[in-house]
Amino acid sequence: QANLISKVKSNGKSIQYHGQVDKQKGQELYENFVDCIKAIALEHQCKSRKEPVPTWVANFMDTKAQQQQKKKMAIDASVEP
Repeated sequence: QANLISKVKSNGKSIQYHGQVDKQKGQELYENFVDCIKAIALEHQCKSRKEPVPTWVANFMDTKAQQQQKKKMAIDASVEP
């Protein structure tokens, strides 16, 4: 997280960090990221082997898609609920 938000100051002699989330939220975001990567990797692996995708992966991906749609609708006031 720090590398994503750091700013180099004083001709590269120091680094400042602004806008970091708290430790618990950072852990939650990281765990969610890892779960997403695992699900995507397993989904691609199963599809490339022409094997069925496990139910938990399909459910996970559906849930994430629904969450993204809700976020998009909340941000874009022109989209009707």
